[in-house]
Amino acid sequence: MLLLVGLAIALPACAAKRPKVDEAVPPPWLKNIPVQPLEIVEYRAAEAEGEHALFMRLSRFPDSSGYSVQENPPEIVLRLGGPTVGDDVPEERIVIPDSIIPAVRVSRQNGSVTIVVELATADVPPYVIDEAADWLIVRVRPPHP
Repeated sequence: MLLLVGLAIALPACAAKRPKVDEAVPPPWLKNIPVQPLEIVEYRAAEAEGEHALFMRLSRFPDSSGYSVQENPPEIVLRLGGPTVGDDVPEERIVIPDSIIPAVRVSRQNGSVTIVVELATADVPPYVIDEAADWLIVRVRPPHP
């Protein structure tokens, strides 16, 4: 009997409507935190052991990332998804002090950043793209003559 009374009291509390995960409402204080647009705030070039590397420090973590290659002219194209905040930025060419990676073209549209890494090689050489904390690193190993 005591068990039935306990269940009668507990069931209405368990049946109270809770928001589903996709219906969850963020806490009010979260709305006051500004969202920073995605942009590149620093460029560094380095060469070691035959590899050329371009280090790019980002203002925030990208929401998504994707990479592709363009053969003519040889380029590596990176697309980073960010929040749709901040103004669109037309393409800007940044000269890099490197013999294999002479320049980078950067633009932002609807929050997404496009980075085109220009290559001073006949073809796109083997490359690796690493994401480490707020750094994006493009490593290129040009073919030996």
